[in-house]
Amino acid sequence: FHIFYQMMAALSAGSCEILKSIVQSDLQSDLQVEMFNYLRASKCFHLDADISEDDAFHETIDAMRAFGLTDDLSGILSTLLAVLHLGNVAFRAPVGNSEASEVLPSGDSALHAAAKLLGLEVKDLADACCKRTMQAPG
Repeated sequence: FHIFYQMMAALSAGSCEILKSIVQSDLQSDLQVEMFNYLRASKCFHLDADISEDDAFHETIDAMRAFGLTDDLSGILSTLLAVLHLGNVAFRAPVGNSEASEVLPSGDSALHAAAKLLGLEVKDLADACCKRTMQAPG
């Protein structure tokens, strides 16, 4: 989970041009750790007072570049942000069908943000999250 906290610190500091461009074009710009269920559930909003999460984020990005992921950084960071947003999507069983699921209206904005970050249509992402797919062997 460190990368999520690091990413939030870099967003807050405005120190990463790639993240700034993703957020400016796709999301609200004031994203905070406390906004995300996956991070808020731990009740830990900062990993260690002695470590700069922003600096750690840039070390992570440098390591990714060293492994040749330079061209993929924007897509990777967009996907990580989408994961955080998907954690805020809430589901329920539709009336009369306890085996199905649908996105609650309270999760719509998170679903829209995740779809935009992933380059998907909202309906396609909702379907992927809510419709069971089975494949028979053979």
